Amino acid sequence: MTSDSRLATNGLILLNLLGALLLGLMVGYERSYHGRAAGMRTYGLVCMASAALTVIGGYPADWFGGHA
Repeated sequence: MTSDSRLATNGLILLNLLGALLLGLMVGYERSYHGRAAGMRTYGLVCMASAALTVIGGYPADWFGGHA
């Protein structure tokens, strides 16, 4: 895998994680605004962690020398 394709893949992974974090923060803000239990931090972390697990499953060749 060339350096340019690794850089592009890492950029895409970063954008996916940041997008999941922002969407989770938005849902968490709405819930905390209405006085419900789990708030911004909880939903942001849960959404980002689930996106990270999906990314790890979606790009196996980029993690610890795995094979596609």
